Amino acid sequence: PIEVSLSPIEFEDTVLIASSIRDITQRKEAEKALLTALETERELGELKSRFVSMASHEFRTPLATILATADALGAYRHKMTDTQIDHRVNKIRNQVNHLRDIMDDVLQLARMQANKSEFNPIRIDFDEFCRDILDEFQSQPSITHQLVYTCSDNPLYTSADTKLLRKIIDNLVSNAIKYSPDKTHVYVDVVHQ
Repeated sequence: PIEVSLSPIEFEDTVLIASSIRDITQRKEAEKALLTALETERELGELKSRFVSMASHEFRTPLATILATADALGAYRHKMTDTQIDHRVNKIRNQVNHLRDIMDDVLQLARMQANKSEFNPIRIDFDEFCRDILDEFQSQPSITHQLVYTCSDNPLYTSADTKLLRKIIDNLVSNAIKYSPDKTHVYVDVVHQ
């Protein structure tokens, strides 16, 4: 791409035309880069809007459950057995934990977008690490699933950021439990490749 400019110059009885030709390749490339960045920014803005909308919905559901359960406890506590009260208190606890997990996800995403997410790998036995997490899940009274765990290698040493890795495994197992029928087996297989 070029830019051409023409200027008339009167000299005695004739008119001369002075011209200049300038290569504007760099300017066009800069414009293209700016348009691409603008489009990317628009897409990120839409993605953030959808995320905020989804997170708002995710917050509303547990909050409604907590409120309804607390109202029922307040109104009918004197008619409930200890088991019924414990059941409702556990329901509130589970929903509060769910809200905490959502908030942790939002904060983690914000840290990643701000490039403030830290990566601190250490050497761990991945098999033992997974077993500990699954034991924590299995010890929760609200979990009615039987977690069945296998690992191809024992021990299985690797370097990993345990904080980030725990989040990943927690999310995978939580989703497996969430989307499996109650009182069924959830299989967790670790394969070293």
